[in-house]
Amino acid sequence: MDPHANLTDFERRLAAWQPAAGGPGADALLYEAGRQAALASRPRSPWPAVAAGLAVVCVVLGARLSAERSERQALVAQWQARPAPVPDRRDEPAGSPGVEPLPAGSYAAARAIVRDPDAWLARTPAPAQPPPAPPPWMHVLTAGRRDGTIDP
Repeated sequence: MDPHANLTDFERRLAAWQPAAGGPGADALLYEAGRQAALASRPRSPWPAVAAGLAVVCVVLGARLSAERSERQALVAQWQARPAPVPDRRDEPAGSPGVEPLPAGSYAAARAIVRDPDAWLARTPAPAQPPPAPPPWMHVLTAGRRDGTIDP
């Protein structure tokens, strides 16, 4: 009984094919097929593009920082080169020569206190009336104190 008797003409032709003797071996062929499959299925990593983008951002920000620093240094040089302002004494009351009025803001008040810590006390106006009395004491429940609200 012929094993190829039940085969079609196409199947018989396929069964007759034999690998060439001088071609690559089965191991080399399987290795190369696996290598090509691994290369084709590996997705491209976005990390090189992300790293390149961050490097560009660092370079741009560094350039901007150095330009801003040089501008700041130029402004400081201009500020230090200008003459000191002369205080205008025309608006002072006649009875207080050389006494500056109290500064309006908290920053100005802090600077005045740093300049002369005792001078601001002399310029502070006295209160016109005494402060109001504190409100009467109210009963507040506190932990650990028995004030008669819990019946034994």
